[in-house]
Amino acid sequence: MWFGTQYGLNRYDGYEFKLFVHDPRNRDSLAGTFVTALFKDRDGTIWVACSQVLDRFDARSEKFIHYPINTGAGLKGDGTVVAISQDRAGYLWLSTGRGLHRLDPRTGA
Repeated sequence: MWFGTQYGLNRYDGYEFKLFVHDPRNRDSLAGTFVTALFKDRDGTIWVACSQVLDRFDARSEKFIHYPINTGAGLKGDGTVVAISQDRAGYLWLSTGRGLHRLDPRTGA
């Protein structure tokens, strides 16, 4: 089971918790501290939103791949990702205070 909190990402395997946190010295760590959205896609990949960055968790290496979310400079509202969904074509849809954004997980665009 996965839990996103204001202090990082927690994984519970039925016996113990493992905490994943942001480490500014490690570029492969969680992008931020406060997890605002969490999603498991059809392939079983865990996606974690921390403010305006979406992270893909690599389960084999236990590292995070970062996808900055361009919410448009000068737009009103908060660009924090608050919800993640996936459509039939495999695109991820990210809901923010600045609108809806699409991410192709295959290309990162």
